[in-house]
Amino acid sequence: MLKNSRWFSFAVVFCGFFGFASIAIAQPKFSCDSTMYLEMSSGVAPTTLCKVSTNTNPFDFVLQGVTTLTYNAVGYNTADDYQYGIATPLGNHLVRIGADGFTVDLGPVSGLPVATFISGTFGTAGNLLYVKNNVASGTEMYVINVATMTASLVTLSLAVTIADMAWVNGLLYSVTYGVQLVSINPTTGQVTFVGVPNGLPAGFFGAMYGAPNGLFGSGNNPPSGFYQFDINTGAATLVSDAPGSNSNDGSNCATANIIFGADLSLTKS
Repeated sequence: MLKNSRWFSFAVVFCGFFGFASIAIAQPKFSCDSTMYLEMSSGVAPTTLCKVSTNTNPFDFVLQGVTTLTYNAVGYNTADDYQYGIATPLGNHLVRIGADGFTVDLGPVSGLPVATFISGTFGTAGNLLYVKNNVASGTEMYVINVATMTASLVTLSLAVTIADMAWVNGLLYSVTYGVQLVSINPTTGQVTFVGVPNGLPAGFFGAMYGAPNGLFGSGNNPPSGFYQFDINTGAATLVSDAPGSNSNDGSNCATANIIFGADLSLTKS
């Protein structure tokens, strides 16, 4: 989602975006571990893949590679250890991302409309990528089988305005523009508000991360920073500064715990 230009400059420095791009024929795979990834672009420029290093606080964002495509709604597929997303300009083309940041356009997905998808994640079963259209009043969520290149519709019980989703213990979680944590049943589409609005300024969380040991998100500006969310109360705790960009997304292996090498204590006034 939208970020301001000051924070994009910060992201450029830390992710080493120099504007180069090429096409890789062979794609190296990711490893299903505690690593989180941040995909960023200016909205029209090629997308940069960065690895989130949590060994320091604030976190460091290490460039993995830049592709020729712009994509969003990214998730990590545990079935084949690749990441997948939707090509932003093409609307319904599935993109496969390798560990070096380069991509392959797999073509259009049958049953997926041409739209701007910015929210996406995989579950723990593999091959199923959940994506939501960037429409504030929309209740349409699609489940893409990346093996068969087909999509099916799941109608949400409520319209929610979100910028990314993450999988935790069988449910999808996201944060609305009004900074309210919500859960989504991936089978029925039932939307449930968790707790009460957490007191942060209204804004988007464009990068969400889910793991067996918790839910995390990188906020837009506002709210800026990297937060941990309590899936029982909806409370948000700031744990690190984080960069921003015009367009970003978050991805990680949903079956692996997220481990932090640095002390997650940050005081912000």
